[in-house]
Order: sequence, then structure tokens, then C-alpha cells
Amino acid sequence: MQDGRRREARGADSLALRSRRSNTYEIVDSPLPLRSYRSTLAVHGHDGHSHVRWEAEFEAFQPEQERELVEVFTGIYRDGLSSLRERLERVAAA
Repeated sequence: MQDGRRREARGADSLALRSRRSNTYEIVDSPLPLRSYRSTLAVHGHDGHSHVRWEAEFEAFQPEQERELVEVFTGIYRDGLSSLRERLERVAAA
């Protein structure tokens, strides 16, 4: 990425980050059966609140592994966004 930077996280995982109100990253080494993975987490402001979008494009090593990976990533995204919402609501209430 031209305007990004690379960081190592959790051992061999490498993240490419882009600033502003979104982060795009790629998993380049993982125990998951992935040929490729690229994800973007973006925040968009709307009339006093924010909308967070977290999406990914990936390719499994084998086509039959794709459904399982969708379930894995859906759970990760759901849990991560739920945790983010809870934290932000606690801060706003304080």
C-alpha cells in the first residue's frame, strides 16, 4: 500500500494498515486454510452516531472450506463489533 504501513502482530501475521477512518489489512500467514485474505474496517459518521462496516474478501485453499471460514469470520466480526459497541456506550454514559 502506498499510504500504509506494515506491522507484525501475533507472531507471523502481518497487517497492512491504512489511516483515516478505515483500516485495510491482509493476512499473509495464518493457521487458517487461506490462500488470501484482505479486510477493511471502516467508520462512517451519520447525524451524531457512527456506522461501522467490517468486510473481507478471501479465498480458501479448498472450495469446500469456504463455508466454514465464512462462519469463523462472521463470529469474529460479530463479537468484535459487539465489544466495540459496548465499550463506546460505556464511555458515552460516563
